[in-house]
Amino acid sequence: PLSFMYYFTKEYMDETERTVRLVLGTQLEAATLYDIGVGRGRSLAVFQSMGVQKVVGMDVSVSETEFAKRQGRRLEST
Repeated sequence: PLSFMYYFTKEYMDETERTVRLVLGTQLEAATLYDIGVGRGRSLAVFQSMGVQKVVGMDVSVSETEFAKRQGRRLEST
């Protein structure tokens, strides 16, 4: 059986993708996406899988944005 956290995370990621597609339509590759409250960069993998080429992340926590930068660099290398 899958955990509650799996379903919570999957629902969050699915909703993130639906919202981005609603706002950006089919112009994902050409768009710059602004992730306000980027936190640890959990959504970056979703954006990458959708074909978004540029994400600008902002957060009030410097340590969280530093973590998100490292997450972005890891995703770029995949």
